Amino acid sequence: SYLGLRARGGEKCLETLTDTLVQATGLSSSRKRTSVAHVDIMNGGQNNLISSVEINMSGRLLAAAGVTKRIKIFDLETLLSAREVGADEDANFHFPLLEIPTVFKLSCVSWCRDRAPILAAADFSGAVTVYNTDVNTRLQSYTEHTARAWSVDFSTEQPNLMVSGSDDKFIKLWDVGRMSQSALSLAST
Repeated sequence: SYLGLRARGGEKCLETLTDTLVQATGLSSSRKRTSVAHVDIMNGGQNNLISSVEINMSGRLLAAAGVTKRIKIFDLETLLSAREVGADEDANFHFPLLEIPTVFKLSCVSWCRDRAPILAAADFSGAVTVYNTDVNTRLQSYTEHTARAWSVDFSTEQPNLMVSGSDDKFIKLWDVGRMSQSALSLAST
């Protein structure tokens, strides 16, 4: 995997990842357009682990989250145009449009497919929280998972439905905005 290659200090890890993606997808090539430093200026300006990134359905916004206990929302067009006008390769610090502070480290973020400003986040406490990024508001926090929630995703067919998975060995289905409890829990055996 890319992370395995990178952890071993492989100089050509991005090139190897590109080759793998080309083979898997049938595309002829890929190229780096820009990079974003995920820096926590409150803790010494260190780069921090990014556990999840996602581009919204309009292709305009990029959400990034990880151990900084913050969700950062970037304007994708701004990120790409800054690189294309000749910005220095090393000057990859970009200011987000919005930063959403959280209490716990984050595992995953997911944009709602139908309602553009709605973003869900799964965290290390097991909570799954839904935000409205247009007004920087937490809409609902679901806390039925008893261990770290690793993943969250919205349904493509029914955008009010969201699913999450956790170390507690449960998959939970949520009806966002209608119920404060899960609509369905599936236990792994």
